[in-house]
Amino acid sequence: MRKTFIRYFLFLLYVEFIFHIACFKEMNPLSTFFIFFVSIFIAGLLSFVTSLFKSERINKNIMRINCSITTIIFIAEIVYFKIYESFFSFNGIQFAGALKDGYDKILLTIFQNSIPILFLLVPIIIFIIKMPNVERVRKYDL
Repeated sequence: MRKTFIRYFLFLLYVEFIFHIACFKEMNPLSTFFIFFVSIFIAGLLSFVTSLFKSERINKNIMRINCSITTIIFIAEIVYFKIYESFFSFNGIQFAGALKDGYDKILLTIFQNSIPILFLLVPIIIFIIKMPNVERVRKYDL
């Protein structure tokens, strides 16, 4: 479970830093500190969920799905932030309005931010090409 935790932790640090730089163009010590501790917490949750099943194949697929969904969320957040200059909230679902207005603005924003988006896709490509082994939880791990 330690290897899975470390992989998730490094993945989350990577996507968080790319996201933060794409949105704010800089990093400060406070945001680095916050990213570090949030990544520890989320990596712990994800590694626990990933290691619940006895089948290593199922655990690998769960890890792929978790990382893919996380990457899609971060890409959508970058696009949303660049269009609306705020972060997505479920209270004001304006992104659906952007879809309704047309894909021009969204596609242009994706194109203008293609470098950070490609950087966010790198871990997913690595997971698809060479998926690391995922441990399952043993009785004494808990």
